[in-house]
Amino acid sequence: MNRGEGKFYVIAAILIVAVTVTGVVMLGPVYQRKWKFGKQMEEDLRAFDATGEERMYEDMIREARAIRLPPLTVDDFYFEGGEVGQPALLQCEYIENIKLPGGRIYPMRILIEINIAKLPTRPF
Repeated sequence: MNRGEGKFYVIAAILIVAVTVTGVVMLGPVYQRKWKFGKQMEEDLRAFDATGEERMYEDMIREARAIRLPPLTVDDFYFEGGEVGQPALLQCEYIENIKLPGGRIYPMRILIEINIAKLPTRPF
């Protein structure tokens, strides 16, 4: 190794770590909210038989506000199924704005999809 070559690798490693940490700090909360809301959507879908479709949407919109997601409407959801004992699909799509260095904002499309093989007859 030549003199100064080691310095280059140390600086390169520090730069890579800095970029990785910055990415985790900016994107970590977005994916954490997505994960929390996905779990809540699954619980609401499993309780579908007891609540019905309209109440399910109301509950999910209220829960989205509680975890600071962008404002959601019923149009942001897609639901297929609805019969007990049949497969069900619930999707939610929204735009999360990510603040980048320099004051720029990047709109990131988030899609949460919940598949259940059979809708249960009672909530768990």
